[in-house]
Amino acid sequence: MANTISYEVIPTGGIIKLTLKTTEATGWVLTRLWGPNRDILYQGAAPVTPDATGLYTWVFLDIGDNTNLPLDPTTAYMYQFATTNFTVATPLITPACALTIEMDPYLPIIMRIIEAGVTSTLRPDSFREIPTVQVALPLTGVPRLPIISVTPVLMQQTKVPIGNGVNTDYQNNYYSIYEQVKRRYSVSVFSKSTEERDFYSTAVVVIFKSALISVLESMGVNSSHSFQISYTQDVENEPGFYLAEVSLEFEGGFGAGITTSYGPVTAFDTTVTVEPNSEYTENVTF
Repeated sequence: MANTISYEVIPTGGIIKLTLKTTEATGWVLTRLWGPNRDILYQGAAPVTPDATGLYTWVFLDIGDNTNLPLDPTTAYMYQFATTNFTVATPLITPACALTIEMDPYLPIIMRIIEAGVTSTLRPDSFREIPTVQVALPLTGVPRLPIISVTPVLMQQTKVPIGNGVNTDYQNNYYSIYEQVKRRYSVSVFSKSTEERDFYSTAVVVIFKSALISVLESMGVNSSHSFQISYTQDVENEPGFYLAEVSLEFEGGFGAGITTSYGPVTAFDTTVTVEPNSEYTENVTF
């Protein structure tokens, strides 16, 4: 059997996966050619054992070997795989791509749910200020109380459906991830009185519960849910405050995707002729 070599550009760019197949056990040489450069990536006997039919299959991941960097996305590379009696090569490969990542959307959703709910909540007459809801506390100065801070603290994989993992559509260069994850958000309620602290921490839990059916369940993230509230206070630093830490936790689907911009290659056929003491020529049919 003559040598075969197939390739795949990893979705991150900068890395090329090569799959080498042959029935020959000796004289293996894998070479990378780019511009005037010629790098020997492997030389020696077959690095793997054959299967029952005598076929050697070796997957080689070129992460920029001998360069200390990922492969240059602006450079075209060619790979030559030679054994004692056969030589084959790839077309020119450019390991370039631009990733478009579909982000997990729940932080802004949870924040807006709490913000809208707090604004709509009927407050006791003694509570004059409506809390501001934000993702993080100010880094400088003294924030105006009351204030509610929403922070994601945990995203933990819990289950992967049988037969699922990373689903790949090579035709459209799309990679999708879907599995069950546990999400935990910390909602910190800062206030100037214990009554205000207790009121808004309870309001956060009620608002969260009200959104479980109308929002989270319809989005597939209500397999389970729970909450926890802890209380503390700071009286050592002026002006001092009371704090409730509300932990909101829910479990459900995690869907994320990656779309790459390089064009897919569905198939190619390579014929290489090598003459002694000369460069090789290549004919590629798409």
